[in-house]
Amino acid sequence: MISPEVVAVVEAIRAALPSEREWSMMNSMPAPSMATSTVVDAPPTYIEFLEVADGFICGPAVLFDSQTVTGMQFYTEPPEGSAIPLNREDWYCVGVISDEPWFIKRADGSVWTFPDAGVTWWMSDRFEQVDTSLENFFLNEVCGPSYLRLTGALRGDQWWQLLGSLGRL
Repeated sequence: MISPEVVAVVEAIRAALPSEREWSMMNSMPAPSMATSTVVDAPPTYIEFLEVADGFICGPAVLFDSQTVTGMQFYTEPPEGSAIPLNREDWYCVGVISDEPWFIKRADGSVWTFPDAGVTWWMSDRFEQVDTSLENFFLNEVCGPSYLRLTGALRGDQWWQLLGSLGRL
């Protein structure tokens, strides 16, 4: 079950998001998904999050929505020669950060990503745990003080400014 804190942050973000088209293209917190039953083989924490928000776009940090996520599982099968062995049995790709995929480890629900190493993600030999859960990742990394480190965004970034206005930094 998603914590009341996540629900409160999602609601605060929705209330604070400007309605301008330019803003909504790079920053959105959609309504809960009514189609979670269509998401095949996803970790329970991801399904629970969809019941609060059907994905999100928070600057360069994206959580795939219920209609997109199944088609994005190709990330769990990187090209031959990839430095990090991934597979669908152990990993579930739930989004991207600046076009680099991020994953939930099925065994424990932790969140992992390829930190920016100056190479395409599948060529990187760095694959690191970012947080212990999707909830913590959302609260601390996407909507908290670790946002700039996670995304490489600059302090003038729209999402950073929104987080500041909400007292999340």
